[in-house]
Amino acid sequence: MNSVIGKIHNRYFFEIIDRNKIIFSSLQHHYLANIPSTYQFAYESKQSSSELIDKKAYHLAAIQKKSQTVEESTAPVRVDISAEEMLLNHYHKILDSMDEQLQGAITREDKEKNGEQIKAIIGELSKVLKAVTEPEDRRKIKIVLIKFKKLLRGSGVILKPEPEHMSLTASSNPNLKKELMEDYGCKACKAIVAEYPDAYYDVWDDRIIISTFDAPLFLMGISPSLHVNRIVPMRREHTLSSTSFYQKYWKPIVEAVGGYMVDDYGVLLTPSKLPETPIDDQKINVRGWNTVNKKEANVSISFRKTSCGKTIWLFDEAQNIVTAQATSKYTEQDYANAIVKCTDGKLESIYNRTGQVIQVMPHDDFIEIDVDFGRGLGIVRLMESQLQIV
Repeated sequence: MNSVIGKIHNRYFFEIIDRNKIIFSSLQHHYLANIPSTYQFAYESKQSSSELIDKKAYHLAAIQKKSQTVEESTAPVRVDISAEEMLLNHYHKILDSMDEQLQGAITREDKEKNGEQIKAIIGELSKVLKAVTEPEDRRKIKIVLIKFKKLLRGSGVILKPEPEHMSLTASSNPNLKKELMEDYGCKACKAIVAEYPDAYYDVWDDRIIISTFDAPLFLMGISPSLHVNRIVPMRREHTLSSTSFYQKYWKPIVEAVGGYMVDDYGVLLTPSKLPETPIDDQKINVRGWNTVNKKEANVSISFRKTSCGKTIWLFDEAQNIVTAQATSKYTEQDYANAIVKCTDGKLESIYNRTGQVIQVMPHDDFIEIDVDFGRGLGIVRLMESQLQIV
């Protein structure tokens, strides 16, 4: 079972295919699953189809069962059935299916899985009920809703509370692993949606492929601890070492997913913001976490010109201390992601305003610091004498 993304009138839809047959289309069946018929971006369509396949497959089973019944029946099929009646028939089929599954469930895990599905269905029907205004339709939906609630109570299933955060134990849980990778893919597409509105993702064993309708864009590798550890271009116009790739794709994707594992140094980068590409050669520390000794650690991103004049970027060993003038008040660790205040009265627009340090640039006899002052002001480059850490 897999999903295919399509485009109609500058909107995106999806179809779910099983054994070379379309069993679900968001254009045709959206009202049954209480989802949109079309989406603004391709990745949203992909995300919705994945959730339907992985978490709400009972909708697909009910539609397939109805399709099979119609094919086997010799009686004429009614064509004047209303949308509300079709919706109620759909949930009645799901109710029968859930009842059968609970009756046949042997292990506690099976029963809890069925209980989670029933809980999700109750949530869906509650939303449907709020949207329906016709009294008779509301009465019928309430009856079905009550039946699902009775089924859940009668099952004896005690549902476990959902975890607040997904932990690294997801690496040993295939469902959580796939859910985490789906989240990475969705965030990566969202980060580049301004340039690629038709970007969507596909999840494989240990990698995520970001594609458009034309061809694959990037490959995202996943480490055994479920951190992103590779973002590799798959088109000729993109070069991994180029600063344009860093600035336009690598940087926003890593910021969106929230981390990047630098395998060569055993350090997980966890920056809220990564440094902008500098004009001249720079070596800039980025805060991270050593996954071996469980201590804070840094890795440098080095920007440098090659012999042919092209600027590239690469990972390098971190600089421990700012190497500029000995009169520097702070170490580079002090500046890392620090909140600072502008103390230069000549800079009226930012004087006494606070911002976050994005990068530190040590020179032979002075230091420059890029500070993000937020909306309307953006990133401003200051000398060390123009600010203080608050």
